[in-house]
Amino acid sequence: MKKNQEPKKPQECQVEPACPEAATPCDCSEEQLCENAQKAHAHACENLEMAKRIKADFENYKRRNQTAQADARRDGQADTLLPLLSILDNLQRAAQQPTQDDAMKTGLEMLVRQFEEALTGMQVEAVCGEDQPFDPNAQVAVGQELRPDVAPGTVTQVLQKGYTLQGLILRPAAVLVQGEAG
Repeated sequence: MKKNQEPKKPQECQVEPACPEAATPCDCSEEQLCENAQKAHAHACENLEMAKRIKADFENYKRRNQTAQADARRDGQADTLLPLLSILDNLQRAAQQPTQDDAMKTGLEMLVRQFEEALTGMQVEAVCGEDQPFDPNAQVAVGQELRPDVAPGTVTQVLQKGYTLQGLILRPAAVLVQGEAG
């Protein structure tokens, strides 16, 4: 540099923020330093966006995993409960049979009630249906009846109770349905 010449002022570089969290523009003494800062800032913004996407993906994964676990638990319960429903049916039939032994009848009724309370505690619900419209999602029509004063498509008799577990059909109800008068 010559003695009479004034030193050059550092060049000001204008950095366009690549993301809203960007810092203010930098003052650089060298053009290369400014370019490096811009590249680093752009890379940091890319990494921030990638981290946000990964976090969102992980939250979605956790939610899907929780749903899958709940479904697997419910399906396992259903597999265990389904054979027990036949036992309940037999207990109910036995409790309805006429007998001279009142103690046995009382014992069977208590057992049926206890069994039903246990199922209710496990969120098992009976599918109702008599005198209700036929629901093909929860009932199986095994026959038709023709009765006066009953609307067509109405369940007239439940032959075997149906049950649901948390909205999942464990066993559809076997029913008779009012047919069309012809």
